[in-house]
Order: sequence, then structure tokens, then C-alpha cells
Amino acid sequence: MGSEVKKEAGLPPRPPRSAQAKLRWRLLSRAVVPSRQEALGTAIDGELKKVSRRPGGRYNLVPYRVVTNQTNPGDVEEDSLIASRLNGKDILLEYTVPVPTSVKLKVRQKHSIDLQDFARSQKNAIDNTGIICLWPAEEVLTYFCACHPELFRNKTVIELGAGYGLAGLAIAACTDASEVVITDGNPDVVDYIEQNVKSNLLAFGNTEVSSSTLYWSREKVPLSGRTFDLVVAADCTFFKDFHADLVHTIKCLLGTSKDSKAILFNPSRGNTLDMFIEAARSFGLHVEITEQYDPHLWSVHQQLLKGDRKGWPNYDTNHCYPLFLTVTCRDTQLA
Repeated sequence: MGSEVKKEAGLPPRPPRSAQAKLRWRLLSRAVVPSRQEALGTAIDGELKKVSRRPGGRYNLVPYRVVTNQTNPGDVEEDSLIASRLNGKDILLEYTVPVPTSVKLKVRQKHSIDLQDFARSQKNAIDNTGIICLWPAEEVLTYFCACHPELFRNKTVIELGAGYGLAGLAIAACTDASEVVITDGNPDVVDYIEQNVKSNLLAFGNTEVSSSTLYWSREKVPLSGRTFDLVVAADCTFFKDFHADLVHTIKCLLGTSKDSKAILFNPSRGNTLDMFIEAARSFGLHVEITEQYDPHLWSVHQQLLKGDRKGWPNYDTNHCYPLFLTVTCRDTQLA
């Protein structure tokens, strides 16, 4: 897999760098002080879409509805964020994980970020991507894990960089994992994860589920030396400065069993994924990469590339389509 970014047919031309800078400032302004039009669900205009890397659509592998009457979660308005956006800072989404038995999960999340989010991010040396939205790779991770419950049977599982925790919640609800720990480095996000775990307790059966703040760091052993059978994560390799910390964290968390592994879904995002893989191998980890891992998703991906991008105008392989990485310790390869 090379790091060259290829121009795809049908992709809108990107503005010159000076114009991109101005447009990115406009994006930041809209994120911090959303206008009434945006609160009502008006789409970002075409020029901003050319520079935005926030997904303009989704694969619809895990359908959702918006709970508009939070005192009666059964009162749901499909595919509209309007009413919930006007009720306060949060929205409540009901995701339906379609396999194996259409499990429904309630997930509370923010509908916009504010200046305090940026201040906390700078103070704690963390990023805010986990509170922005459900990223395509997280949707894919959720769907993949629910489609392969046999991978998690009687296993201990930890999700890294979980955002609002949908994948971890789905693993707990759709598989027979013995334990699921859902983590993020942003303590504000972890507060949401904790709420979401409590809201879905009845769906988890005998699986023990918890949340934890977990900073990736080369300077210490995470979670007091605990190890897990499976480490899962989605879209966590974009920030190059975090690569060594993330790799160290994964290596520490992996158990010594030959079945212990990390399951990661990440778009290429320029050369950042290649750089992460190089860092992982330098730490003695074995990495396998799979491009086609689910026939339904691959079919949707091909349709998007052919130009069927209604609802996802900024779709491109490099920044949107997640590659499937399996990461193991080399010592376990010899076991």
C-alpha cells in the first residue's frame, strides 16, 4: 500500500491553498458559533465541503433515528436532527445494529463543539475529533464486530479512542464478550460514554461493561498493566504525533495468548496510515492489511466511487474508506 494520493473521477477540485485557509477558518467559525440555519440542519455550502474532512455522509450500515422526546424514548422522528438540536447542547440517537437480531442502542452526543472544548483540548494535549460526530470508520468497526460475534466469545475487549462508544456498546450487546472497556483520552467524551453505558445496561446480558479515560503514552504502562484478548479502534492513526504513543499502548494492552490481537479500521489519510504501520513494526508488532473484508461494504464503496454520491459529496477513498488492520505481537506469531 503506497502513500500516494490518487485523484479520483468525479471528485470536485480543491481550492488553492490560500483559499483553503480562509475556508477552514469559516469551518472553525461555524463549529464554534453555529448559525440558526445550521441548527435547523442546513447543509454546509459547496465551497466549504471542498475543504471539510468531516464526513458528508455515511455508509448506512448502522441506521439511526433521533429521539425527539427524551421523556418518552419511544417517540422518534426519523432522519432529522432538527428538533433535538433545538432542545439543548445534546442529541439522543437510537442506533439499530442490524446483526444478529437488530439490537437498538441509545447514544447521547453533542451536536456542536464550543470554545471550552478547544481550551480543554489544548490544556490536556488531546484532540476533539471524538465529540464531533460518528466517523465512518467507527460505523464500519461497529458493523464488522456485530457481524463477527465469534471473534469476541468469552473474550476481554478494550476500545481505544472510542468517541461516544458505539462500537464498544455494540460488542457488549451483540456478542458474548466477557468484558468490554470503552476508553477515550478526552475526559469530557468519557463522561458521555459513561452515560451511554448506563443507558444500555439491559442490552449487555452477562457482559461486564465499563468506561475509562485512557491517554496514550510511551511514558507509562496503561491501566496498571492490564491486558486484553482484543483491542479495537477506529480512525485513530491520523495524528502522526500520537503514533508511537498509540503503538506502545496497543502493545502493552495485548495479552500473551496467540489469539490476542488488535482490530483497527483506518482510512489511509495521505501517508499517515503508512507511517503508523511503520511505527508499529518498529515496536515489534506484526501488521496485516485487508482492503476487501466485507462484500456489502465493498459494494457500497464502489457505488460511491462511480459517482453515486448523493448525501456524501466529499467522498473519496483516501479519507473515507477504512482499511482493516490486524495487529499482533510477533512473539505470538511464533506460538
